[in-house]
Amino acid sequence: MPVTLKDIAARVGLSVNSVSRALRDKDDIAIDTRRRVKAVAQELGYRPNMNARSLVLKQSFTIGVAVTELNNPVRMDFCERLRQLAEQDGYRLISAGISLHQTRKDLDTISDLLSRGVDGLVLGYLAGPLDDQPIGKILADCERTSLPVTIFGSPETTLADYAFIDFRDSCHRLTCHMLDQGIVPVGFFPKHPETGFSDERSQGYLQAMTERGMKKQAKLWPVKITDSALTAAAKAMKSFLARHKQPPQGIIASNDLLAIGIISTLRDHGFQVPADVAVASFDNIEIGQYFTPPLTTMGLGNDLFAAQIWELLTHRIANKKRTPPRKLHLRHELIIRKSCP
Repeated sequence: MPVTLKDIAARVGLSVNSVSRALRDKDDIAIDTRRRVKAVAQELGYRPNMNARSLVLKQSFTIGVAVTELNNPVRMDFCERLRQLAEQDGYRLISAGISLHQTRKDLDTISDLLSRGVDGLVLGYLAGPLDDQPIGKILADCERTSLPVTIFGSPETTLADYAFIDFRDSCHRLTCHMLDQGIVPVGFFPKHPETGFSDERSQGYLQAMTERGMKKQAKLWPVKITDSALTAAAKAMKSFLARHKQPPQGIIASNDLLAIGIISTLRDHGFQVPADVAVASFDNIEIGQYFTPPLTTMGLGNDLFAAQIWELLTHRIANKKRTPPRKLHLRHELIIRKSCP
């Protein structure tokens, strides 16, 4: 049988209410009494009944998190930092992975999180006009019931708060950086449209190449990811070399994992980075700075990004009045390392 407050109260000779207040560190209970109650609770193996607490307070103190690419270090890092912030505020995360395509399975995953009575929901990476996409109905239901939702990616919505990451601007700046260094031509390896969102990055790349009068030299080589991003990128680079024999002088990959796979294949074919080919990418994953050569990348401050998402969500939890959605516009920082000086 689970240990109850009554069991602790009987052992220490206090009322159930006093034991409850002692365990919650209420000031009207003497410090010595609190210590004694906690010691007995630990000895007996007492665990708070979270369901009962939720019923009383009408909060579950849980947050649902549904994100894409859970196997990408940048997403793992984000989820861990978000978990730490949640823990500081007394919340627990229930995390789940979704794809980039809003399949029936993805919608069911999000619905399952909601069915668990979460106090808020974090979704990402989502892109495009969400209100008219399949997920729009879920967002509308959350908005109608005042359930706080925060989204990150490059979405457009009137139904939830969101952080808009300006990948078009970032890829434009990264392409210009390469061109400014005299690296010509520059090729771009985006995720294949079937397996990931790279439209904003592609648009930024093409914009920069067009502005510099190099539109005809622009070359996009999509990477179709079916399992491992590293393996997919290595295969894509190998197929590029099989067709063109020589790589472009500069390569931009849509994330750091793709860049690592590309560099590996370049080495296998006798090309040195950055002496023969400069390579840059996105995400600023931790391993990137320790890779050889260290990766030049576009990244968000990981601590700051998680804090911004958490602030959006908790602000809405504390203020559930129907107010217009808040929008954050985020720009990547260019972090120059040895793969592309």
